[in-house]
Amino acid sequence: MSTKMKKKKPEYNSLFIAVVAAMLALIFACSCGSSSQESTDKFIVTCHRDDCSSYPDLIRDILPSSTVDEYRTMGYYALENGAMEAFDVQAIPALQNNVARYWYPQYLATVVIAIDRDQTDVPLTKWRDLVLIKDQISLGVVDSNQRMLVAGLSYGLEGSDYTTQDAIDLLIRLASSNQLQYASQDTPIMICFDYQAVHLMKQGRHLDIIIPQEGTLTFTKGLLSRRQLSFSNDVEERLLAAGFKLPTGEADSNYYPREEIYVKAVNAENAQHFNTVAVDILRDLRRRVQKVRLFSSADPREHQLFPLLYLTLLTIWAASLVHRTVHKSSRGALLLTVVAVAGWVIMRLIKYQVPVYATKINGLLWYSYYLFQLALPLGLLWLAWSIDKTEDQIFPPKWFAVLCGINFSLFLIVLTNFRHQLIFMFDPMDSRWGHNYSYGPLYSLVLLATIIPFLAALIILLVKSKRNPRKRAILFPLGLCLILGLYSYGYITRVPIAWDSDATMMIGIISMLFIESAIRSGLVPVNKNYLKLFWQSTLGIQLIDSDNHVVLASSHATAISDDTITEIIQGDSKPYYLNDDTLVFAEPIIGGHVVWQEDISQLNRLQLKVEASIANLTVANTMLAEEARIKQAIYEEESQQALWAQIEEEIDDYVKEMRTRTVELLKSTVTKESLALLALLMCYIKRRFNLYFRTKETDRFALGEFILYFDELVELASYSGLHIFVTSEQEGEILPLQSSLLYDFFYVIVSWAAEQEASPLLVTLEKKDAQFIFRFLMPRVSQTFNVPPILADAVADIDGKIIFKELEEAWGISLLLPEEVSHG
Repeated sequence: MSTKMKKKKPEYNSLFIAVVAAMLALIFACSCGSSSQESTDKFIVTCHRDDCSSYPDLIRDILPSSTVDEYRTMGYYALENGAMEAFDVQAIPALQNNVARYWYPQYLATVVIAIDRDQTDVPLTKWRDLVLIKDQISLGVVDSNQRMLVAGLSYGLEGSDYTTQDAIDLLIRLASSNQLQYASQDTPIMICFDYQAVHLMKQGRHLDIIIPQEGTLTFTKGLLSRRQLSFSNDVEERLLAAGFKLPTGEADSNYYPREEIYVKAVNAENAQHFNTVAVDILRDLRRRVQKVRLFSSADPREHQLFPLLYLTLLTIWAASLVHRTVHKSSRGALLLTVVAVAGWVIMRLIKYQVPVYATKINGLLWYSYYLFQLALPLGLLWLAWSIDKTEDQIFPPKWFAVLCGINFSLFLIVLTNFRHQLIFMFDPMDSRWGHNYSYGPLYSLVLLATIIPFLAALIILLVKSKRNPRKRAILFPLGLCLILGLYSYGYITRVPIAWDSDATMMIGIISMLFIESAIRSGLVPVNKNYLKLFWQSTLGIQLIDSDNHVVLASSHATAISDDTITEIIQGDSKPYYLNDDTLVFAEPIIGGHVVWQEDISQLNRLQLKVEASIANLTVANTMLAEEARIKQAIYEEESQQALWAQIEEEIDDYVKEMRTRTVELLKSTVTKESLALLALLMCYIKRRFNLYFRTKETDRFALGEFILYFDELVELASYSGLHIFVTSEQEGEILPLQSSLLYDFFYVIVSWAAEQEASPLLVTLEKKDAQFIFRFLMPRVSQTFNVPPILADAVADIDGKIIFKELEEAWGISLLLPEEVSHG
C-alpha cells in the first residue's frame, strides 16, 4: 500500500530469487551436459523413421563417411550437424530462406491406395470409393508424414486449389464407422506412398497399387544440406534396386504401375500452397478424426502457444493472489505454489525447443519436471498449515524442512536416472526411449513424496474447515482433489483420455482451481473485499504514503490537497480545521499516516438550536405582548361579561382546585413539591387563558409556537421531581380547538404524574395519516389514571380517541385527534 510496506517482504523476495536461481542453474547444467556429451564433429544424416523404407540403409552405402540417425519427426535444426531427409515442399522454402544451400532430389513418393489382394477383392479405383466399402483402411503404414498423405487425398477430392476439408470429412466418416486405423501395415487397404507399398511387396505382400482416378500428389524426396555432398557413382542403380522410383520416372516395372497410369499423379510443385493448407492437418486429424487431444495441444504450434497463454494467465492470477492475500505465511505458500506450476511449464516449453537428437538434454529437462512436481504439494501443505496462524508465524515447523529435504533428495535421484535407472527404465540405444519406458523400483517413492504432502494438506483443510461458517464450501475443493487424484492415476496407468493430455498443464490448472476454490470458500484468508469495505466505510478516513500522497480513501472522506495533508501531518497530532464542520486528525502508521475526519456539524447544529431557542423566547415575549394588545382590542365592554362566563365554564374546576390547594398550602407544611404543583396549575390556567384568546384571534396558528406552551409546564414539573421528555414535530399548523384539547390533556397527565411521582414521562406529538397522535409513556404506579369526563366528552365530540395500553412495567396513553374538524 505504501513504499515502505512493500519493501518489508525480504523473506519472499529471497525465496523467489532462490527458486529462480535454482531453475537457471538447472537449465545451465542441462545445457552444459548436453554440449559436453552430445556435441560431435561427425556428419550426421537424419532420416525419417520408416519401417517400409530402406533409404537409411542406402544412405549408409552412398555416404559411407556419414552417421545415419532416424527420427519420427525432425526440424531444420537437423542441418546443424549434417543433412536431413526432406520432401520437396520442405526443401524449397528452406532454400528460399537460406536455411539450407543444397537440395539433392533422389526419389519420388506418390500418395496411393494399396490393396492387399490376399485379404480383399474389392474393386476400388477412386478416393470416394473408400466410403462405399466395409474393409478396414489404414491412414499410413508408419507413424509419420500424415500431412503429405492427407494432402494427396485432398488434391484428389478437390483439385489443384485443394483444402483439407473434404479429406478430413471423408476420414471422419471412415472413423465413425470404425473402419479407419492409423499407421497399420495389416489392414486390407492402406493409404500410403507407392515406395512403401513396393517395400511391403518385396517382403511378400500381394498388393495392388491404385492411382486414384480423381488424381493424387507426387512428392520428391531427397537430402537437404548446408554443405555439398559427394555420393557414389552408382546412386541411381542402388535406388532402383532398393525399390525407389527416380525423379526421372524410372522405376522397377515389376512392382510399380505403368507410367501412363501415373498421369493422374501431379507433382506437388506449389510448396507455398501445401504449407499453407497442411499447417492444421495434424491438429484436425487428432481432434476431429481421432477424437484425441481435445483439451490439450495437438500440434507443434499449439505446443508453443498453449504454454505461453497458460503462463500469461498464471502471471495475472499470481498477481491477483499477491494483491488479495493478507497473511504473510499464506502469501509465501502461494508464491511457492505458483513458482512450482510456472517452472514446470517453463521447463516443458524449453524441452520442446531442444532437438530430438539431443537425447541427454531432453532427458535432463524431462527429469527436471520432478523438481516442480515434488515442490507443488509442499506448497499446498504450507498453505493449509498457514490458514489459522498468526502474523508472526510465517514458516512451518522443522518437520516441513525435513519433507523439503526428502523431496529434494528424491529429485536428485531422478536427475541422475541415466546412471542407475531406478526411477525410469529404458533402452538407451532406442531413440524412442522417451516413449518406450517403464517405471523403476524407486518411482513409487517419488509418487509417495507427491501424494503424502497433498493428502496431509487435504486433511488439514478438512479439520480447519470445521471452523468455517460455510460448511458446504469445502465440497468444491474436495471435488477438485478427487479429480486430480483420478487424473494422476489415469495418467500413470496410461488411460487414453489422461495419457493423451498434457499432464503438466492439467495438474497446474487443477492446482490453481483448487487454490482459487479454497480462497472463494473462505478456507484461505484474503482481503478480497477490503477495498470495497474501506470505500463503503462511514468513517472519513484516508491512507497517506510516505510521500504524503493519498493511497486509499473512503467515500465519506473529503478531498484534501497535498499541501494541506503535509500541514496536517506536521501538526503534531493537533486537530486541523478543514472547514466549519470538519476537524482532521493524523497518526503515523507503517509506511505513512492515517488521516481521519471528525464531523462536528452536530455540535454546530446544537449551537444553532440554542440560538433558535433564544429566538423562540424572544418570539414568545413578542407574542405575549401582541396577545395583550389583541385582548385589549377584542374584549370590549359589551362582551366582557359573556367572555368571562365562558372562560369560567371551561376552567372553573381548575380555579377551584387552585383555591383549594392554596388553602391547604397555608394550613400545612410548605414543600417544594406542593409549591411546584400549585405553580403548575397556575401556569396552566394562565396559558389556558392565552389559548382561549388566541382562538378568538385566528383560525389556526403555527405548531412550533404551540409547543412552547408545553415547555413551561415541563420546566415547572421538574421542580416536583417529574422529568418529562417531549418530542414533537415543529412544522405545520394546528386548529385552536385541537390545541386546547392537547394542552388540557397534557396538563391533566402531567399533574397526575407529578402527584403520583410517575417519573420519567416520555411524550411524543406527531402528525400522521391526517391526525395528531399524542403519546405518553410512564412507569406503572399504584393509582390508575382516569380521564376527566368533560375532557373525554370533548375528545369524543370531534371523533377523537383516547387509548390506554398496559405494558409490563409501564402505562401507555395515546390521544388521537383529527387534523381537521367540521365544527369548532
